[in-house]
Amino acid sequence: MTNLTNPLLLGVKMFLSEIRTWVNQYEEGYYVCSDFTQEVVNKATEIGMRCGYVTISFNKNPICHAIVSFETDYGLIFIEPQSGEQIDILIGKCYPLPLNGVSEYDNIQNIDIEWNDGGHKSVTQGIVPSTVLLVFDIPESPNCLMCEHVKWRMKYDNFGKIIKSIRVCSKIQYK
Repeated sequence: MTNLTNPLLLGVKMFLSEIRTWVNQYEEGYYVCSDFTQEVVNKATEIGMRCGYVTISFNKNPICHAIVSFETDYGLIFIEPQSGEQIDILIGKCYPLPLNGVSEYDNIQNIDIEWNDGGHKSVTQGIVPSTVLLVFDIPESPNCLMCEHVKWRMKYDNFGKIIKSIRVCSKIQYK
């Protein structure tokens, strides 16, 4: 599987809006999370998009869950193919959406990614929010909104998602 490329986040969103796997019905024993996931991976492969088949295992439950991942210009993202929703999954935390057969209090133990280009990544720890630049609240002056000294300061999580953004004026002394 050569010539697969990492997409832009916008490309992923457009791709998902075209294939719309979430219109399919979940049917226990017939069409389940692994089928939704495999459909997305197959369609991504057809158009040359690098995509990961993600298997999530839990601490207290033998049932695993399957979703997809993409390495984008905003970093590694995870998509729930049953809804098309971008989600954040963290080792040691609960899955952010309700799952059949998995307690809402059961924590994620392992994240295993099989890429459609043959790559593999298994994570048992480490996908947790990283330490980010400390950004403090600054009251904005209406006079600074159009000032050439105003810059945006962003606070990101480890997935490249903006947590907070503020405007900072270099001419004002902040405590």
